[in-house]
Amino acid sequence: MVVWDHGGKILGATAVPIQDRSSAEVVEAEGFRIALDCLMCLAGGSYIVEGDAQTVINMLQGKSKIKPCLEVIVRDTLSFVSRFQSCSFHFIPRDGNKVANGLFKHALSLEAPLTWQRNFSSWVQREASFDISVFQ
Repeated sequence: MVVWDHGGKILGATAVPIQDRSSAEVVEAEGFRIALDCLMCLAGGSYIVEGDAQTVINMLQGKSKIKPCLEVIVRDTLSFVSRFQSCSFHFIPRDGNKVANGLFKHALSLEAPLTWQRNFSSWVQREASFDISVFQ
């Protein structure tokens, strides 16, 4: 997960190992649940949660039926939404989501969550610059 401000500055990043890797959709859905759980620590603001998992985002947006294997995760994620001023889910192409993808790959080797709130590693900063340039 990566938290940005409106100006494109990274406020925080976290890599969390996910135990259930039975499918890419389970991992992506669990990532959204973890992201919203982490955002609850930031005191109920307004958030846009982006990801490159179109199928999962469609379920979170109510545009498609929730798959039975994802029902618990998706419903749990949606239960967090009411705790924020506003929260929406948006698709972002993978080429504009390099920081999150890099954190995901890094999390595969972790035994415990790793969080940055400042002093981001050089690769996080480099990928963040690329992500911002894709949408300018």
